[in-house]
Formats: sequence, structure tokens, C-alpha cells
Amino acid sequence: MPGVLTCIAQVRLRTWAFLLLFFVLLCSAVPSLAETYSHTYTISSPQLRALPDGTAVLEIDGAAQYSGVVGAPIVPMLTSRLYVPAGEAVDRVEVAFGPWQALPGSYVLAHGVSPRPTSDTSPVTPEAADKAVYGSDAPYPPQAWRRLSDQVMLGYRLVLTDFFPVRYAPASGRVEFTETVTVTVHASR
Repeated sequence: MPGVLTCIAQVRLRTWAFLLLFFVLLCSAVPSLAETYSHTYTISSPQLRALPDGTAVLEIDGAAQYSGVVGAPIVPMLTSRLYVPAGEAVDRVEVAFGPWQALPGSYVLAHGVSPRPTSDTSPVTPEAADKAVYGSDAPYPPQAWRRLSDQVMLGYRLVLTDFFPVRYAPASGRVEFTETVTVTVHASR
């Protein structure tokens, strides 16, 4: 009978050892369910275009001109579009800017005005530049990036993020730009 009891004890020990190993492997596999999707954007140097009123517009290949705030400087804006597979939830988005470089000189950037339909030919006086913004040397735009609402296409989540590769100090006219921006999406299942 002692041989049978030893055999039963060995089976129980093996069962507990197997369960312990199973849970250790399961716990170590959980972090692997987290996924990271990243893309580094290479951005061309901004070009200045002088306007007849003495102001300038910064242009970057492929960038939209962000003029969403009436009276505030118009700056280039790029949109990142990263796909996340179906079944994964976005935990957070990170945006890392490369080294900032200063454009030589001092500039007054044009400011945004209220939109008008092209069919409206009546004379109108455009809004003036916002003195609070143009009188300050606080970097504009105040937020270097913003996450937009996610969209879904063919089951994939499309994570949209706007970022500004240019910083402008209106009072001094200093313009800085970066040539690389990395957008990273952290997701989990």
C-alpha cells in the first residue's frame, strides 16, 4: 500500500507543479497582449511665402495651413493616420518631436480670418490680429499636437492625430521647426 500512496502523492505534486507553471506562463503572456504601432514622419524644411501686406505664410510640403483660430497665426499642420487591428483598444497616443531648429530672421506670420464663401463678393474688412497672441512670446500653437476622434474602416481603427512641426514666438518673430516627428499608439486586446 505504501507504493500506491507514493504514486498518488507524485500525481498530486505533478498536478500542482503543472498548474503553477501554467499560471506563471499565463501571467507572463499578458504583457504580450499589449501592442505598439509607431511611425516616424520626415518633414521638409518650411518655406516662407511673403504676402502683399508684409506678413508671411510658412509652407511645408504635404501640410495643411491651420487657421482655425480667428486672429491667431496660421501655421502648418500635418495629420497622422495609424491603423490598429480590429479587437484592439487604444490606450494612449504619444507624439515625440525631433530636435528643434530656428529659421534665421524674424517674421510676422499671417493670421486667420473668418471663412467666407467664394461667391460672396461684397466688400468686407478682415478681422485684426489677436493682440494677446501677437504681443506674447509664448510658443504658438500652445499645444504641439492633438488627438482627433478615431474612425473605423473595414474593421480597423484609424487613429488620427494632428501635429504642428513648427513653433512660433509672435512677439519676437522667432520660428522653430523640426524635421522628424514620431507618433506612437499603444493598444491592448
